[in-house]
Amino acid sequence: MADPVHRYYAALEARNWDEVEALLAPDFVYELPQSHERVHGRENYLRFNQDYPGEWHLAVDRVIADGDREAAVRLTVTYEGEPMDNLSLLTFDDQQRITRMVDFWPEPSERPSGRPDYVERD
Repeated sequence: MADPVHRYYAALEARNWDEVEALLAPDFVYELPQSHERVHGRENYLRFNQDYPGEWHLAVDRVIADGDREAAVRLTVTYEGEPMDNLSLLTFDDQQRITRMVDFWPEPSERPSGRPDYVERD
């Protein structure tokens, strides 16, 4: 299971959008519980990352997999030079494409202003 996880984060870090797209199911769902946001669809998630402001980097610290369907990933995310811890839960389909991702951050946060219309709010 670690291979699709590492491939995904390496592609995201490299901004290799074609590879990221290939690793996501078309009906992919991305959730941010702290800000009560959800992004539906692979294309919207790609736009979300392509449009994300500032400089960000990802480093996988640990992967814990439950068979070949789910994985928990501990990351160090560096945003504008500041490292932050992150925990992501990933769910995979039969082709090892990611169908769902839930991102947990250490601090609660409010929805940033100026989010595009494809980012929903609970």
